[in-house]
Amino acid sequence: MRRVAKGCAPHGGKRLGRRLQTPCSERVPRLNDDTPSATTLGIATAPARATSRRTVTRTTSPGHRFGGFLARVAVLIGCWTVTSFAALAEPVPWLYDVQIPVASQTEDERQRATRLALIEVLARLTGTARPTTPEEIAAALAAPARYVLRYQFVSTERPAGEDLGASETGLLLDVRFDAEAVLTLLRDARQPIWGANRPTVLVWLAVRGGGHDDLVTAGPAAALDERARQRGVATAWPLLDLRDRELATATVWGFFWEEIEAASWRYRPDLLLVGRAARGHHGWLTDWELREPARFDTATFRPTHAPRNAPNAHGRLNARFRYQAATLEEAARTVIDDVADTLAARFAVHGGYTRNFQATVYGVRTVRDYASLFDHLNAQEYIERVAMLAATPQTLDIRLLTRSDLAQLAQLLTQDDRLAVRRESGRLDITWQPRR
Repeated sequence: MRRVAKGCAPHGGKRLGRRLQTPCSERVPRLNDDTPSATTLGIATAPARATSRRTVTRTTSPGHRFGGFLARVAVLIGCWTVTSFAALAEPVPWLYDVQIPVASQTEDERQRATRLALIEVLARLTGTARPTTPEEIAAALAAPARYVLRYQFVSTERPAGEDLGASETGLLLDVRFDAEAVLTLLRDARQPIWGANRPTVLVWLAVRGGGHDDLVTAGPAAALDERARQRGVATAWPLLDLRDRELATATVWGFFWEEIEAASWRYRPDLLLVGRAARGHHGWLTDWELREPARFDTATFRPTHAPRNAPNAHGRLNARFRYQAATLEEAARTVIDDVADTLAARFAVHGGYTRNFQATVYGVRTVRDYASLFDHLNAQEYIERVAMLAATPQTLDIRLLTRSDLAQLAQLLTQDDRLAVRRESGRLDITWQPRR
């Protein structure tokens, strides 16, 4: 596809949440691998701000070392409002990027498509297919351009006569929304928020029809992935190379989990979605199961997880779905809706009011550890504020402001391998495991 035109949000200085919306000529968008550069977008960028690097010499005295650490922590606390450290990359980088088919580049058509794009972003972030429209949301949908970070028109390169997936002209409006402004909108409207740190779902699908069985990658896979993007579910498919082909289709069909999990281990998925589909007289009958995979010991290649009924904050995830559908694509889209609803029910924060929880953090040994810990916590959408209460040579005491309850907060904090969390009588014990 090729770019046709591009632009930024309208001029103005309206404050949305904590981010000041600046005129187009002054804005520098956040960039990632799939984002055009500021030069490509025609946006003037400010000169890079000079930075200095300080070398910290370690002393041999633990007391001196910790005293120096506390002194630097005090400096960090004092200047936290005027400086910040680099934020962690979002695990799902496309949550705020939407493409909507348009018939032309007129202002009316752009406004219509921008509104639809904002609806899709709200659906991804709330975890609901049809977000509710309280007064704050209704006002945002009436003026969606206020939440736009940048937009551009793009056209497909497919020859005329093919299904472009857009419109007769083949135009799409590609919109990126301001993450902080949208999150502020959802908080003000007291809507649920499902953070960007989301599990990757590896999909295995066995199909029986036409006298043979096979594993699927095309056709239904495209329909499933399209719906997954609309709902904010990160999906992946096996390569089905020679190594994957060692897994017989009958193994997937029979839900033989030990073999499926062993074949999936190379992809390191967070969740497995395994399905089977059979063509019948009245369409397709499909069965699906969503569950957490086993963790394998790399030496013995044997499962190392606790029994599946072992208790944790919410219990091990295991959900089953069955549908009868006219087409396999329809069944694929339906199962993604149920997967999204299941994940949002577990991970989206639904609280209507904020709570304060205290936590003791272990494993913070240097100023860099302290900075990376606070960066990590502040990057989580379900945490609205982090404050340090006290420090000792072994621990930090912090306060977390969130709309989640304590059990869900513990579950959310352990979504990656940087935090180990244990609940202790109304508070949390956290072990920080920084990446070296």
